[in-house]
Amino acid sequence: MSDSELQLQRNASRSCNEEVLLDVGFCSVGNSSLYRKGTQAYILSPGISQGKHEKYWFDIREANLQKIGQNPKVWVLLRIVPSWFAFFPIDHILCWTSLLRMMGRS
Repeated sequence: MSDSELQLQRNASRSCNEEVLLDVGFCSVGNSSLYRKGTQAYILSPGISQGKHEKYWFDIREANLQKIGQNPKVWVLLRIVPSWFAFFPIDHILCWTSLLRMMGRS
């Protein structure tokens, strides 16, 4: 799959998430993949891209993590085109350094 085709898929995933989130009352925070409802609930909804060998990936920008801060009500919503979703609390994601530390390889 070419780079332009991957970008089109990622944009399709992101725009679909945006429609769903806006329909249930979330507002976009700037020009990002972060959405807020009121002052307490956040959803981070990055687009999913298909890489080589049928693998998928997404990235979360550090700027979005800084906007969230230590808020305990933050979830991640992932949509893999056409009809798969994953929804989980952001604290279920471990950073690489934390994982290495847990494995005793710091």
